[in-house]
Amino acid sequence: MNKFIKFHINILLIKFIQLITNFSFFFFKEFNKKYIQYKKFNKQFIQNKKEINNKIILVEMFKFNKNILSLFFWSIFFKKKGYKNFNCYPPNINSIYNPITFFIYKKLGFGIINYFTNYKQEKLVNEIYSKIDFKKISKKKFLKIKYKNTKIGDLIYDDYLRFHKKPTVDFENEKFKKNVKKGIRIAVFWEDYFKENNIDYICYSHAVYLIGIPARISLNFKTRNLNVCGNFTHRISKKYLYQGDEFKFLKKTLLKYCEKKKVNHKNFLKKTEDEIKQKMAGKITKLDNLPFYFKKIYNQKFSKEFELKNKIIINKRNFNVLIATHDFFEGPNSEGEFIFADYYEWLKYLFNYASKNNTYNWYIKPHPDFDSKQLKILKDLLPNKKNITLLPVQTPNNFLIKNGINFILTNHGTISPEFAFNNIPTLLCSNSNFFNNLNFAIKCNNLKEYKDKLDRLNKINIKINKLDVLMYFYYQKHFFNNPIKFKIFPKQTANANPIITLNETVFTDDNLIINETYNKFFNKEGKLNKIFKIFDFFIDNKKLFQLIDTNKVV
Repeated sequence: MNKFIKFHINILLIKFIQLITNFSFFFFKEFNKKYIQYKKFNKQFIQNKKEINNKIILVEMFKFNKNILSLFFWSIFFKKKGYKNFNCYPPNINSIYNPITFFIYKKLGFGIINYFTNYKQEKLVNEIYSKIDFKKISKKKFLKIKYKNTKIGDLIYDDYLRFHKKPTVDFENEKFKKNVKKGIRIAVFWEDYFKENNIDYICYSHAVYLIGIPARISLNFKTRNLNVCGNFTHRISKKYLYQGDEFKFLKKTLLKYCEKKKVNHKNFLKKTEDEIKQKMAGKITKLDNLPFYFKKIYNQKFSKEFELKNKIIINKRNFNVLIATHDFFEGPNSEGEFIFADYYEWLKYLFNYASKNNTYNWYIKPHPDFDSKQLKILKDLLPNKKNITLLPVQTPNNFLIKNGINFILTNHGTISPEFAFNNIPTLLCSNSNFFNNLNFAIKCNNLKEYKDKLDRLNKINIKINKLDVLMYFYYQKHFFNNPIKFKIFPKQTANANPIITLNETVFTDDNLIINETYNKFFNKEGKLNKIFKIFDFFIDNKKLFQLIDTNKVV
C-alpha cells in the first residue's frame, strides 16, 4: 500500500469514527434536553444586518465551560458588529474531538472547520521533519526552531514536558519525535489556512504549548488574535509573545500615573507595605483577605510546629543559599527563553556546581506543586553531599527568612519579591520574567555571566530597591486580584469577561453555570452593553495586553 492511499485511509477512518460518535449523541434525549435551550438563547442575539461583515471569526473548541461562556459572549459582541461567519476548530489536528464539546459549540452558533492536513501538506511536514538532526541538535537550539518566520520550537518542547510529564526532552524518544511532527503539522496547516481564508479574528485558549501555534502563525497575516479564557482576555504580538510581557511597563506606567496625579509614589505604596507586614506577621489569617501575590497563608502556629517536628538547623554563621525549584512540567519557556532549556537542565547545572562548592551551604526547596513523581526526579538529581540539604515540601518561607537564608536562586519564582521584601536578594537565571525591569533581583543574560555571579554570591553587594518590590506587589494585587480598583489604567481596561466567576471552582464542568449565566443576561440588553463597551475599549486600544475578570458588571 503506497503512502498516498495509507494517508487517506487513516484520515477517512478518523472521520468515520467521529461521525458515528457524533450521531450517537442525538439519541440521548436527556443530553439533548440539557442543551436545547442554548439554541433559544442564541436566537436572541441576532446579527446586526445594517453592517454586514463577511470576514470569519474563528475560535478554538476548548472544552472548559468558562472558556465556552467567554467565547459565546465575544461572539455576541461580534454579531452586533455585523459578523455572520463563526467557525470553531478542535484542539487537536487530524484527531477525534469530544462530541459533547462539539454539540455545545454547534448549539451556540459555531460551525466547525475540517481540521485535517491534506496529502500535499503531509509531504511538506515529513520533508521539514527529516531536516532536523536529532543526534546533533542541542536543546537550546531546538527551542529556536521556526516554520518559515514563526518560532514553534519552544511550544513543541514545553508541550512535550507538560502533557507527557517529563522533566526534559530525549531526542531519541519516539513520543517526543511524534510531538515534533505534530507541531510542524499544525504550523503547516495554519499557514495555508490563513492564506486561503479571510480570518479577521482567531480566539484561542492558550498562547503556549501546541495549541498556541495557530495564534503565532496568525501574526504573519492581517488576522487579529484574542487569547480568551474564563477569567481574562489576552493578546500577543510579534514583539510581545509571552505571558508577563505587560510587566515590562509596570514601573514606568506607575510612576507616570503618580506624576500625573501629583501623588508621591512612596505614600502611594504605603498601604501595600502595611498589608505585607500584616501578612508576614500572621495577622491575616483568612485566605479571602489575602492579596493574590501570596499563595499560602503565613501561619505562625504552623511554622512553630514545623520547627519542632523537623529539627532543621540553618547555621547563620555560614553563607546559606536557597534553590527554589519550579514545577518541572509547567511550561519552562512560557515567559520566554532563559539560560537553560528547562528547569531540569538548570538544576542539573546547579547541583553539579554545588557539589564542587563547599564555600556555601545549599538548601533545596521543592516546589509546592510537586507530586511524588517530581519529588523523585529531584531526589535522583541531588548529589549526596553534606553541605546540600533537601528541605521538606511544606517548609514555610517565614521559617527560612528568620533562620538565615542569605541568597535565593530561582528562574522566575514569586519567592523573589517575597524574600526581597525582607532584604534577601535573588539571582535569576533569566532576563525573561515578571520583574525584569525592577531592581530587587539580579538578572543574567548568559551562562558565563551566571557562573561568574554564582562564584561571587557571598561578595555581591546588592541594594534592594524596596519601592520596586512594593510596586510589584501593588501591581499584582490590583491587576490580578481586584482590577476595578486598579489605579494605573482606566476602569474600562480592567475587565474583559465580567460574567464568568459564579463560584470558586476553576475549570468546573457543572453545566448549571452556563444556564445560570445565560439567565442573568437573557433579555437584559443593558447588562450586555456594559460588557460590550469594555470589549470595544480593548479592541480599539491595541497597546493593551490583557483584560481581567472581576464579576463587577453582573
